[in-house]
Amino acid sequence: IKSSAASDVYKRQSYSGVFEGNGFSIRNLKMDNTNTEGYNHAGLFCNLRDATIKNLAIDPSCSFIGNWSGGLSVTATGSLNVINTTNKASVKGKEQAGGFIASMEEVVESTVHIMFSNCTYDGKVSSDEGGAAGFISDIHKNKNMIIALSGCSNSGIVYGKENSSGFIGRVSENRDLNLTFSSCKNKN
Repeated sequence: IKSSAASDVYKRQSYSGVFEGNGFSIRNLKMDNTNTEGYNHAGLFCNLRDATIKNLAIDPSCSFIGNWSGGLSVTATGSLNVINTTNKASVKGKEQAGGFIASMEEVVESTVHIMFSNCTYDGKVSSDEGGAAGFISDIHKNKNMIIALSGCSNSGIVYGKENSSGFIGRVSENRDLNLTFSSCKNKN
């Protein structure tokens, strides 16, 4: 991952607050930023920071294509709760692709809590050059982070050149990282 790619992602506006889906679905959202100048990443949100997303479904009619792509968000740079959320969209990234989040890189704060509860990825996620994962593609160079997945499942198709898996692709060079899985299933 090029550091210039990471820095331009963090310059974008973050979503903070509560996004209540009320059980509704997002449909027919097709985002292809592959050849876009300035911002070539794709996701429902550019960045999530101190946010809660709940009771939302992203329909299989949606697709996200970019350098870094995440069905929910390109990056997360602060605490995040994702509750009762399903993504069935296709997610494709040149470098990183995550069913929910493409990358969490160089987040250094007092303590960051990332929680997924009763969430499902059931689409196709792929990366041309880097990693891919059903939930988070890359967790790299962070400090003081607690990540918990509870009651989650991946039944999607995951394909990446390296560091790819059902839930989390690459976890590297982090300090004080606590990662737990509880009652989760990877069906593929």
